[in-house]
Amino acid sequence: MILKTAQLALLLGLTTRRVNQLAEEGVMVRTSHGEFDGPASVQAYVASASNRAKDKEATFDKEREEARLKKEQADTQELKNAKLRKELLPVAEVTRVWSEQISSIRSGLLAVVSRVRQRISLSTEDAVVLDEEIRDAMTKLADGADIYDADLGDLEEGDGDPSAAAENQSVRVDGKGNPAS
Repeated sequence: MILKTAQLALLLGLTTRRVNQLAEEGVMVRTSHGEFDGPASVQAYVASASNRAKDKEATFDKEREEARLKKEQADTQELKNAKLRKELLPVAEVTRVWSEQISSIRSGLLAVVSRVRQRISLSTEDAVVLDEEIRDAMTKLADGADIYDADLGDLEEGDGDPSAAAENQSVRVDGKGNPAS
């Protein structure tokens, strides 16, 4: 079916000028001056529009990936700068110091009963009750410490040892949160 320029333009919702431009670009199938192969031109136009949309999407994906890469590079540089400014501490060091502190606190709390028994007269039953209360309080505190253990599961594990994976991690000294977020 042969269509005149104006007919093809009307069919595709284009101007006659745009139809002629597309013909010069090789998109429209011209049979002679001012006439086009209708079905072939419509198919070629649809394919061209589809290809332009795919190209636009690919460009958008490329731009999005480039932006993501730039953000990751900026985050990496931010971590390096924070380490240079001594705003970060290695997780292994923080874990070691906290473990020592917790052990010291635990020992001190468990010694409360014997120290109190030396200072005031406590019956054995009273000492047992006091010891149970202290241990109960420590257990409740320890239950709240599961947060740290759960975070270790999120770290990349080299040989399955969370402490080995934690050695390369850092903790902010200024308390502003997790630097890896």
